[in-house]
Order: sequence, then C-alpha cells, then structure tokens
Amino acid sequence: MSADLCAAFRSFLLQLAETNMKRWKKFTGDFPMTRDKFGQRVVDSKFTENPVEISVLWDAFNVEMNELQFREFVAFLQNEIPEQEVPRINTSDPMVLMNNVALQRRNVIDAFLQVDPGATGFVSQKEFTDVLISLRVASNPREVMPLIMTIDVNNTGHVSYYKLMYDSSFVKPESQRSTRKILDHSALTKSRGESRIPQPTHAGRHLDPTIFGDKTIETQEAPRPGRCLDPSIFGEKHQEHAEQPARGGRNLDPSIFGEKVHTEVVQNEPINYDFSKTKDGTEYSEEVVISLIARTANTKFRSIRDCFGSWRNGERLEARDILLGMAQESNIELPLPTIDRLVSQYGGPLTVASFTRLVSDGARINAPEPVAAAPPPRTEVDDIIEKLAAGVKGKVWENVIMPSKNALDLARNLKKLGVNVKSDEVRGLLAEMGMQGICNAIKEKNKPPKQRRTQI
Repeated sequence: MSADLCAAFRSFLLQLAETNMKRWKKFTGDFPMTRDKFGQRVVDSKFTENPVEISVLWDAFNVEMNELQFREFVAFLQNEIPEQEVPRINTSDPMVLMNNVALQRRNVIDAFLQVDPGATGFVSQKEFTDVLISLRVASNPREVMPLIMTIDVNNTGHVSYYKLMYDSSFVKPESQRSTRKILDHSALTKSRGESRIPQPTHAGRHLDPTIFGDKTIETQEAPRPGRCLDPSIFGEKHQEHAEQPARGGRNLDPSIFGEKVHTEVVQNEPINYDFSKTKDGTEYSEEVVISLIARTANTKFRSIRDCFGSWRNGERLEARDILLGMAQESNIELPLPTIDRLVSQYGGPLTVASFTRLVSDGARINAPEPVAAAPPPRTEVDDIIEKLAAGVKGKVWENVIMPSKNALDLARNLKKLGVNVKSDEVRGLLAEMGMQGICNAIKEKNKPPKQRRTQI
C-alpha cells in the first residue's frame, strides 16, 4: 500500500536531521531536485530500488512544476498521504529481466565467470538462476524460467550466458531512457524562456551535491558579452568556425573535450608490435579463432560496441585491427590470413552490425582453445641426436656422413667433422633410424626457432 510506503519514507526523512530545513539540505544538497535526481537520491540512500515505488513517492509530493520545492517537501512531512494501490511489476517478463541485466552488465558477467572459470559460455539452469537471484535481477526461480526458455530453446539444461550478454547489449535501460526524457523536457522549457525559481542556499553559496553521491548536470548560463563559448566544446559543429582557416597553429585538440578524433589512416602503413611475448595461436583453426574473438569481446568489454570502438583504427574494423586487439586484450597471436577470411565472409571491413554478427556466430560455435600436449620423456636416442646436432657445422656435414655403411664408418666420418663419438654409441641409433633418419633428425634439431611477427 502506498500509505505504508510513504509513511516509511516520511520516517526516514525525519531521521535525517532535527529541523525541516536541515532535512531538506541533507536530502537535496540545496540543489534543484528533479524527478531523476529524486530517484537517484532514493536509490543512493538504499531506501528502495523499485522504480514503481520511486514513482509513487514522487507523486506523493504533489510536485507542481518540474522540480521539488521546499514547501512541497515540508507538506509531505506534515500531511498524511491518502492510500493508493501500488502497481506491481511483472518481473517474470523476460524483457524486464533483460532490462535489469543491462543495468549491471559488468557485475552479471563477472558473476558468471566466477561460476564458469574456463569461460566456456555455458552454465547449468540452476547456476544461471542462482546468479540472477544473487544480483537481485530476479527474486525467485519462477521469474527466471521464461528467460531461460528464450535462451535454451531446446531445453538442453545448459544456458548460454554469452547469448544473454549479447541480447542485453541491445537493451537500453529504463533509467537511461527516463534521464534522456527529463533532460529533453528541461531543455524545452529553457528554450521558451521559462525562469527558474530560486532555490534556498546556505550563506549565499550552493552546496555541492556530490557530497551526497549525486551526479551534477551543470547548467549553462547565457554567454556574457565578449565571452561567447565555442559550441564545439559541447560536441556541436559550428559551421562558421569550421570554415575559418587555422590561426597560427592554435587549433585545440578536440579529444580534450571528449570528442573522438578520426585520423586519416594509411591502410598500407605497417604497425609495429612485438608478438614474441604473446601466446602462439597461428596454427589455430577458423572455428577456434572466431570463438576466441567472440569470447574476448563478450568478457573483456562492457558491450560489443565498446569492443568495436576500442579495436578499430579507422571508420571500420579490419583484420589487422582484430589481430592487434586480441594480442593486447588476450595476449595471443592469431593467424592473420584466417582473420582476413573471416572479415571477408562478413562483408569486408566490419561495421558494428557485421562485427556483432561475427561475435554472435563465434559465441554459438564456442570451440575450446587447444591445449598443448606435454612433451614426451627424453630417451637415449634424443641425447645422442642432440650431441650430434650440436657438433656438426656448416652445410657439407650431410655429404660427409651419408656414405657411412656401418657404425664404425659413421663414427669415423663424424670425427672428421669434429664430433667424437664411439661406434657403440651410434650402432643402436643407426639400426633404429638409418642414415637418412639420422640426417633428418639432426636437421630438425638445428632448425632455427620460429620467427614471431614484429609488425602488421
């Protein structure tokens, strides 16, 4: 019942301070209290996070304009609120749960990775339900079941939380939509010349609302004569300024105002990067490569769009951008030709939409990363081959030892090359591998190490 809710909130406000003015200052920070700020303060105070209850509390103040006034605040503290039924949210609706997931994407993915340390992308239905309930996305297993049915359509018992993260990246949380709506309405009223009612201050100074955990939205004052601000610092493009030539090298870097700088990238210009310290994945198959890209995009970034923006080096995402991004984020070098084929399959240099499709397909394939097999135990043959390989030099050694008919000839010919071995040491080796096998084993031992990529 709304009466019980309002009574509890009134009791909460009364405990903030001794007088109404002190309570007002402590709750509002002596700054304009819009509907959005009101909801944020209620959430920050840990009174409730339910958007419906917050809406009921706001309506209970009977706010006549867009901002809560001190007299309305006092009236709420002194008057009884008529009883009103609070509508209930259908939290079993998958879209409601998806909205709750979108509000705390980072916490959700971190919780799933604790349950699934190998980042396979799948958890059991019970683990999936426990994670969502522990994060208060849902309150009971019955509410989670409709969401599970939309993800695990074949009822396999294994739920893909990668798909949950992918679907939630397209959901715009309710709090963001309400914030945009309030900001748009505020801008509209200001454009009509509506004046703001003065708010109470303390000793002529406004208090900083950040001390109460609020995020301030700075009001823009009318520009004073001779001090017109450049609208480009607010992200707008000013036609007059854009047409003016550069003045003596005094152009400011727009990145200091939060704008993203798009530089002309020469596509054939190499990018230097030392891959020698990364894991070598240049032999991985196409299924493994696309799965690793999807796993990194879904677990290392807040959204696929964030991953796209972080990796791209131009307007679109290219194969070498993905190669460099995977090396920096997952410390692995993937085969560039394979990445190039994948990029071509999705329409060439990738847009956000085509990159999203690639990540979605990779999450669905979800091929495990190959595990390197342990080397076999060393044998006597390995020791002898290593000794011979370390002793022979130059390019003619094979011509010297190849004519050997038996172990005695082989030992004699090796001595010509400066390698001292007894015939008994190589007799078993010759019988097991033959001369051609011995030569091939020596060549394999002396093969230079694989050169890792240093630029792309």
